[in-house]
Amino acid sequence: MNNEYQYSFKVLGSCIGCKTCYRACPVGAIQTGPIRIDQDACIRCGKCESACPGHKIIKA
Repeated sequence: MNNEYQYSFKVLGSCIGCKTCYRACPVGAIQTGPIRIDQDACIRCGKCESACPGHKIIKA
């Protein structure tokens, strides 16, 4: 994880795998099967969190 950020985003285990977050990520930091966030690629924009219809992505 890039140390300049004080937080990261985490996908909860109850994610249903709809891939809405994957499509919303502007830098391709969401990986599928199962859904996870590449913390080194993530720019902490929060678009994945906002896009998730089940609110399964949280700021950690």
